[in-house]
Amino acid sequence: MSNWKTQARDAQGRFLSKVEVAVPTPVVKKRVSKKAKETVIPQQFNVFLIDDSTSIRHNGMVDSIRFGFSEIVSSIEEVANDGKINMSWGISFFGEPGSSNYLLTKKAPNLDNYKPRQGSTALYDGIVNIINNTKIYLKSVENANVVLNIFTDGYENSSRKNSLISTNKAIKEAKNAGWMINFIGGGSEKFVKQTAQDLGIFAANTVSYQTNSEDTKAVLSKVSAGMSSYSRSVKKGEATNDGFFM
Repeated sequence: MSNWKTQARDAQGRFLSKVEVAVPTPVVKKRVSKKAKETVIPQQFNVFLIDDSTSIRHNGMVDSIRFGFSEIVSSIEEVANDGKINMSWGISFFGEPGSSNYLLTKKAPNLDNYKPRQGSTALYDGIVNIINNTKIYLKSVENANVVLNIFTDGYENSSRKNSLISTNKAIKEAKNAGWMINFIGGGSEKFVKQTAQDLGIFAANTVSYQTNSEDTKAVLSKVSAGMSSYSRSVKKGEATNDGFFM
């Protein structure tokens, strides 16, 4: 839009040419809300289900598990030490049928007092228990990145509340919600892979190990590397729920 201004006449009475004067475009200041300015920090839930059966102790694996868990915690905290990712930790132990325990905390737990003492391996009950308890905490969290590590040295032999079918269903629902679920099983690779497949866990999220001190430490180092990689993916917004051990 223009504003015209007619200048004075010259000595002969002729009008001088008109000059267009531009009207300045008003500057509109956009108001940015505080919410728009805030950076959304991703949330990561590191959840561990650990075998508490006496065979762990009999096979001399306790110290290796303590050491391996400490290594896992360090690898995760190293990625998160810049404050660009919020961590929560969940841990539960399984053994006797009906045993139910769960801890979720902002501070990384340790296994200093880990002394396996249960005589059974109620794996199905342990898995469903930890999934259900974690879901309770997730009700108030948006876009949570959950990684669940299931560590056992044996096979299911005593669950009373849950069957393979109900456990498979719980795992499927968690996977559909984006959870990364990993299975670290003791025994032959063929047996462990089949067990994980029956549970509905991806083959690339499954690893086997021999139930001795040295192999236990080695397999938990693989878990440590996988957790570090997963945490970096969460930070970049690129986390998936498959391929943990690839």
